[in-house]
Amino acid sequence: MGLAPDDRIRKVTDGHDGGGVMSEPDLLIDVTRTVSRAGHRHYSGVDRVERAYIEQALKYSGNCYFLTHVLAGFAVLDRDGMRKFLDISDGNGKLDQPDLISRVGRQNTALRRSESTVRRLGTHIRGSGKLPLLLKGFLRQGFWYLNVGHTNLRPAIQKAVRIGGAAKIATLIHDIIPLQYPEFSRPGTLKTFTDRLDVAAEHSDLLIYNSSDTQLRTEAWLAENGYNVQGVAAPLGLHLPVSDAVEQQNTHPSFVVLGTIEPRKNHLLLLNIWRQFHEQMQPADIPHLHVVGRRGWENENVLDVLERAPFMGESVFEHGYLSDDAMVKLIVNARALLFPSFAEGYGLPLAEALHLGKNVVCSDLPAFREIGGAARYLDPLDGPGWKDAILSLMDENSNRNMTPDRPFVTPSWHDHFEVVMAALNN
Repeated sequence: MGLAPDDRIRKVTDGHDGGGVMSEPDLLIDVTRTVSRAGHRHYSGVDRVERAYIEQALKYSGNCYFLTHVLAGFAVLDRDGMRKFLDISDGNGKLDQPDLISRVGRQNTALRRSESTVRRLGTHIRGSGKLPLLLKGFLRQGFWYLNVGHTNLRPAIQKAVRIGGAAKIATLIHDIIPLQYPEFSRPGTLKTFTDRLDVAAEHSDLLIYNSSDTQLRTEAWLAENGYNVQGVAAPLGLHLPVSDAVEQQNTHPSFVVLGTIEPRKNHLLLLNIWRQFHEQMQPADIPHLHVVGRRGWENENVLDVLERAPFMGESVFEHGYLSDDAMVKLIVNARALLFPSFAEGYGLPLAEALHLGKNVVCSDLPAFREIGGAARYLDPLDGPGWKDAILSLMDENSNRNMTPDRPFVTPSWHDHFEVVMAALNN
């Protein structure tokens, strides 16, 4: 991605630098999702991926700008403005008090303050029809536009970006779970998701996939619907520290399940196993289960257990959102990460646990197999198998008796972007 001047990926564009040498294309990153989430404590996987794109873009050796939708228009931030916004949203300062535009048109207080801050730090326009003019004021013809958060996947916006001078539009596809497993999504999600995927397929020059499995499934859908779009699979990078950066302690045997509490994540399987532990084991012998993640939707059975089951607070502990440091500490001191999902596009918690050198028991999904590393793969409906696997890992000296399909190699965001930029150069 041109992360350093001596490691640039060169491409011939319409722009020249001062010496007349062809320079890298300008880069435009859509940060609408990040702006809308500023000040929130609970960041989703998509939030974290968009943040990683921003941080990598800030290292880009060419010109780089950041686009966000704001009330009744758009705003563009340069590098300095984006750095200042991230610093403030990370808690090193306060978001602006709502300006007049936000007070009139926004109900959400956090969004009012976030957009007010963006308008102060960047250049904004009123009226979506003026977006091409805004972009031409900043970017040279032939720039690249990357969309990760999907917030602006609307035909009018994609067309405006193209009219504004974009030579390449790239969109990251996280998964197509709403298409293949609509029962795991909110009502109405299927249509919204299909509309967005149609827009991505219609207007993108490159589709970026977080796994080969996501690429395979998506391209099958694209072919069925008459689309043919260049695609590239690039595993997501990790930010977590290595295992020896956190002091491991001899604690009561514990396990961790990490992710939004929603039906697709299959928390009920684990809660039923822990109910059996309470029926069949002495209290002192029951391992602990740490449930990390915000509560999702249409998951009344699981939420009822978390609210009222007698073992809550004794052997099962719900944490909600945790900082990276607190999450890493839980995983490092656990016997294993448990990941019984019915469907995933990638499986970031799996990669994180393997990176930290921990045992993993997970569903037998193609995306998980693709990550590699030593894990125990089980059918997500095989309750007895999961129970036996958990019991076999109770001993703190239990060895990793799992044979990897292929060695686990910690993915980096640098490598991810090198793959993406090489694909854009083609």
